[in-house]
Amino acid sequence: KYQNGNDLEDGRHTGTAKVHPTSSIAKNVFLGAEVEIAAKVTIYAGCVILSHSKIGENTTLYPNVTICRNVTIGKNCR
Repeated sequence: KYQNGNDLEDGRHTGTAKVHPTSSIAKNVFLGAEVEIAAKVTIYAGCVILSHSKIGENTTLYPNVTICRNVTIGKNCR
């Protein structure tokens, strides 16, 4: 089901994004509302992950990737 979300404020600042403590997120990365980042995820600078998206365990997002709203990326993706 499509859900609207806040893509104007970073979900880490509003307390709605969930980031596993083993994940590594570079500076200059935006996480929308209700974004979920699983364990051992690496996200490089310039990435944008819009609201209600999920990134699976052990996945890497290379620089300047944009993930649209309501997207799920599975485990071990590059």
